[in-house]
Amino acid sequence: MFFQYVYALCMGFVAALPPPSYLKPCSLSDPKFEQCCLEHGREAIPHLLNGDKKYNIPKLVPLIVPSVTVDAGEHLKVYLKNIKAYGLDKTDLQQVKFDTKRQKITIKLNVDKLSLIGMYSVDGKILILPIKGNGGINITAIDGKYQYDADYTLKEIDGKQHLSISDNDKLTFDLRKAEFHLDNLFNGDKVLEYLYLEFIRLFYLRRELSLQEALELAYAEDDVDITAIYTEPPEISVLSDEDSGAEDDDGDINRLSGRQFRAAMEIPQRNNVRINSYTINQGKDYDIDTQEPLVKEKQTNFVWASGDLQSEGKNFIPRDFSDFADSIPVEVFAMLWDDDILKLVVELVDETTKYALFKNAPDPNITYEEIQCAVAILILSPQMNVFLNENWTDVINEIGGAISQTVESLVRSIATGVFDKISYADLFTE
Repeated sequence: MFFQYVYALCMGFVAALPPPSYLKPCSLSDPKFEQCCLEHGREAIPHLLNGDKKYNIPKLVPLIVPSVTVDAGEHLKVYLKNIKAYGLDKTDLQQVKFDTKRQKITIKLNVDKLSLIGMYSVDGKILILPIKGNGGINITAIDGKYQYDADYTLKEIDGKQHLSISDNDKLTFDLRKAEFHLDNLFNGDKVLEYLYLEFIRLFYLRRELSLQEALELAYAEDDVDITAIYTEPPEISVLSDEDSGAEDDDGDINRLSGRQFRAAMEIPQRNNVRINSYTINQGKDYDIDTQEPLVKEKQTNFVWASGDLQSEGKNFIPRDFSDFADSIPVEVFAMLWDDDILKLVVELVDETTKYALFKNAPDPNITYEEIQCAVAILILSPQMNVFLNENWTDVINEIGGAISQTVESLVRSIATGVFDKISYADLFTE
């Protein structure tokens, strides 16, 4: 909505009413006409932020938007109301290009931090996850670069020519980052909230160990019964690290390549518990950086095994689903999401694990509880904000076009009200 004000002021308009002192016209014959529009626009912005009812310019700090409907297709519907936009006082006008021959306008501006705070109602799907709820919302666009392009025509009002923006105007933007927070997602279901938090704990917070962390655990931890250290294949690289030393044929870690040191590690114990960075942090507050220096007497040699891990194949258990042939989808759904099907999924995951090991991929080590969490997040989630912010670029791609269309309609409605009072002759001097 802010763009139409910049549009108006940058062209140096003078209303049929006595023009305010902060709105200065520019001459079409001036070789620096574009620079004049830019300078006068920058000078006028501080005055426009406070609004001017005489010229149909509302207060912009904050800018109040009664309602916005975002229609991103059948898969997502979003309705916003009572929106207050903060951050327009930090607007930096970058370019104003007004082509009177082709009757085109281009305006570029930057806003460091634009926050939209209000109420929302959402129903649909973002990326692969369903999302539904209503409550408070905060959408913050960080380091935004905005461009508004429009065509215009001239129409006669009271015997004078006035500007009229055409319907093909377009708003595009680029952000460094976007942040989202939606209250009361899925109407505050606490059970689903717990399941989603477990999902985040098990998947988002977990990462693999570095070789340094794995070796320090092996040397310094008396209560960790380590059976082996597994390493992923090193990352693909054009450089082979041949100059760093001979190939590792005897398990000497001093001759490992840099790519091997950077590969992710995992430590299985004899009690079948796998250690990674998450179990370190959540266990006994183990801190790699604050540990005592390694005791040389505790150090032992490790034998590094090369090659693929072999496993015996296992056939899937045959299943007969003929009993459900006459069931409606709702009945089938109700029967599927129980403990038996989840345990079956875990059995199938075991085969996936064996295949992963065969392909030298990390063991996913998926558990029954993790499957429960995964199912919960795929169905509902009151903690969707974590997912939205982790994947903000994809979220913007999903809803950015719809938001742009909404802003364009706001620009047209306000600009029409402003330019209906301003004649073309008053906008430009010869």
